[in-house]
Order: sequence, then structure tokens, then C-alpha cells
Amino acid sequence: MLDGSIMWQKAVNGSLLRAFLVLILMAATAIAEDQPAEKPADKPTDEPAAEAAEAEKPAPQEQPKTATVERGLLRITLDLDGTFVAQTSEEIVVRPEEWTSSGGFIIDRVARHGARVKRGDVLIQFDTTRIDRAIEDLEADLQINQLSLQQSEQSLRALEEFTPIDLEANQRTAQQMEEDKRFYFDHQRPFNLRVIEFNLQSSKNRLEYAEEELRQLERMYEEDDLIEETEAIVLKRARNSVEAARMSLASAQMSHDQAMEFTLPRNDEIMRESARRTRLRTQRTAVTLPLTLERQKLDVEKLHQQRLRSEERLKKLQADREAMTVTSPLDGIVYYGRAVRGRFSDSVTQAESLSPFSTVQPNRALMTVVQPQPLSIVVSVSEEHLHRMRSGLSGSAVPKAYPNMKLPVTMRRISPIPTAPGQFEGEFRVPRGEQSDKMVPGMTCKIETVPYTKRNALTIPPDAVMTDPQTDETYVWLVDEDGKPQRREVKVGEKTDKQAEILEGLARGDKVLLEAPKDEK
Repeated sequence: MLDGSIMWQKAVNGSLLRAFLVLILMAATAIAEDQPAEKPADKPTDEPAAEAAEAEKPAPQEQPKTATVERGLLRITLDLDGTFVAQTSEEIVVRPEEWTSSGGFIIDRVARHGARVKRGDVLIQFDTTRIDRAIEDLEADLQINQLSLQQSEQSLRALEEFTPIDLEANQRTAQQMEEDKRFYFDHQRPFNLRVIEFNLQSSKNRLEYAEEELRQLERMYEEDDLIEETEAIVLKRARNSVEAARMSLASAQMSHDQAMEFTLPRNDEIMRESARRTRLRTQRTAVTLPLTLERQKLDVEKLHQQRLRSEERLKKLQADREAMTVTSPLDGIVYYGRAVRGRFSDSVTQAESLSPFSTVQPNRALMTVVQPQPLSIVVSVSEEHLHRMRSGLSGSAVPKAYPNMKLPVTMRRISPIPTAPGQFEGEFRVPRGEQSDKMVPGMTCKIETVPYTKRNALTIPPDAVMTDPQTDETYVWLVDEDGKPQRREVKVGEKTDKQAEILEGLARGDKVLLEAPKDEK
């Protein structure tokens, strides 16, 4: 034990190498284990030494994870939730042309949900009490209208008397307007242009005067001939003032000529016409009462037109009366409500309202008659998978009701616009057969498609593919023969959760890092 202690002291005092210290510690531990148990005082000395030696051990370096480029099958599958829909169906909507009822239409009897019907079978029979009463009232109004067609046409002669006067006044107004127009373009407009030009020139002159006065005032303290130049300025102003006065006189003269030639004669004519109209109105009043019967002829014509409209309304009401018995337009199955992408989501609500003595509103789909065959399958495709969808894509459908059944299906179309945020509607064809005949519209299924398959694809884990945020280029960290990582740009094809297809940049057997080196992070 003394030899071991001496060696321990020398190792500590001499600061031996870490590896040698570990060997000494192991030897000391072995010696300690050989000593009797009655020396517990040695344990406190050995335990700190062991902890110190353990702390001095170098931590093992974590090796970066790598993956090997492999060549094999790349298969992308896509599972879709589908709903069987009928390719032929007809919504049942009551669209009356004339009949409106604030309380809605009352049902007498109605076909049950899921009933199989033939073309012409009664689907809904509405109560006709109110529409029958409306038809009777309209027929009575037509009889009263026929008795009321006895009105006068005397007001027509009054119109015939006033029409020439009105035409003459209209012609005179047009003639006066033409005179105004000719005067405007021949005289007023050119004069207005002169006034405008004159006003502009006057403004320019005033500016010139102001500028000239400023210059003269500035030179007043420098030159000796101030009096002569100032006199020239005053004369120039006076001449311009005379020119302005002449223009104002011309304007006043033109206004005078217009008033004498047109304004006063027109006012005289207006006065004479007003007097004439007053006289005619007086005469018309004198003949108003005798012409009452004649005026009624106009009312007769009006009532005649009303009768034609009432007869047309009666025909529409009678057609609406026939529509109160709703029949099936085709052979099929009755579904309550309206199909929205194959689902009758409101069938439960409609079942509550489609019952005898209940009331429904017009112009809304009450039920749908669908032919059970042939069928299609409607699916909702997420926007991220839209690029994989194409017409003719095959797959298999497993009905939820028959999990052991597989129906071959083929994509018929995909909607070009979203039917919901981030969702597009697709449709698959379902071939007729013994198995598909068991399906009915509204049943659901799972469709499995394989939009992409490549048997000899180069693949790596998707985590190994990185993207440069500045250039958007994809790259990997390729491990070379010396074990050092090198950045390598690659071209990536299709991806799954576990595989990323490499089109360019790598070869089979290459090793790549699954994450960037620490000095590159």
C-alpha cells in the first residue's frame, strides 16, 4: 500500500501525462481492492482520485450520420377519400311563374327518402286550396274588367288640337336654337376669343408695366434721364388704356345689337305665345265636361291592355296549379336535399321539412332523383398533389361498405379551379359490373393511385437534400475518400417521406451527410 501511495504522490507532483495517470489510477484501484476491509480510511483518498481521472478522459467525438446513394424502386402512392355519385340526376325544384305565397307551399304527400320511382311517379303533392282561390278571384276580376270597358275618347281631340301648337313651338324653339348657334359661332365665339386674347395680352401688359416700373425705379438712383423715360411709360399706359376702352365699347355694342335683334323680339313672341296658350286653355276648359265620355275611350284602351295582362297571368297561375303535382323526370332513387360533390349533407334537415302538412319555400332544391348506374367517384385533391393528377390516371377503389372489394377506376377529370381553399375536385370513372352494381350514390370509398413509379431510381433520404436560401439551388454534402464533406449541387426529382430522387449530381454508392457540417450551420 505504501508503494502504491508513493507512486500516486509522484504522479500528482510530476503532472504526468493523462494516459499514464489513468494507468496509475487503475493500478491503485487494484491494490485498494486487495487490502482488508478494516481500513476504511483509504476509500476517501481513492474516490476523489478516480473522479478526477474520469473527468480528465477525452469525450468521444460524435460521428456525423451518413447515407448511401442507392438505386431501386421509387413508388409514389396517393390515397384519396371518394364518394360515389350518379352520372345522371335531376334536382326537384318548384319554380312557379306567377304564384307566390308568403307562407310557402304546404305538402299533402311526398315520396320517402330512398324510394325507387319511375318516370312520371308523383314525388310531391302540394295543397292547392290557396292557388285555387287565387284563380277564382282573378277570373272574377276579368268579368268586372269586361263590364268596365265603356270610357270616353274626347281627350284625344284636345291632344289633336294642342299637338300642332306644340309642334310649332318645338319648331320655333329649334329655329331659335339654330339662330343662337349661328350667332354664337359667327359673332359671339370669335368675339369671346378676342376678349380672351385681349385679357391675356392685358395681363401681359400689366406684367410688363410692373417690370418696367421696377427697372426704372432701380435705375432712378443711377441715371440722369429719369424724367424722359418716365414720361414714355405714362404715354404707353395711356395708349393701352384707350385700347382697352375701345374693346369694352365693342363688347357693349355687340351686346346691344344682340338684344335689339334677338332678345327683345323673342321676348315679344314669348309673350304673344303665352297669351295664346292662356286663351286655348280657357277654351279647353269649356269643352272638358262634354268631352268626358270621349276621354274614357283612352281608359278603355288602358283597361283592354290590363285585361290582356290578367289573362296572361291567369294562364301562368293555371300552369303553376298543375305544377303543384310534382312528378319524377326519370327512373331512379329519391334522395332528399341537394347533392354537393356527391354528398347529400342536408338530407336530414330536408327529411324534417318534407313531410305531410309541412311548408316548403319555392325556388330551392327539395330532393334529387338519381339513376343508380352508371356511377362516378368524386374526390377532393389537396393542392400539393395537384401536379400528380392527370386524366387517365388509374387506381383502385375500396368501398367502405365492402372492404374486400376492389374496383378498378380511371381519373376522368380534375377541376381547373379550387372547389374549397387548397382543394380541387377530381372525378374517377367506375366501370359497370357485378361489383359496382352494389354501390349506390352517396356511399364512400378509399382510392389508391400510383401517380409516379420508377424502378431504377437513384435515391437518398430527403433530409440529406438542402436548399440554398439565396439561390434556391439544391445540394448535398458528399463525403469524399478522405472522409471530408464537400458541397455538391444536385437536381432533385420526385420526393416521398423516405426517398428523394436524384436526377443529376450523384452516383450509386456515394455517401452523403444527413445534416450539414457543424462549421457550415
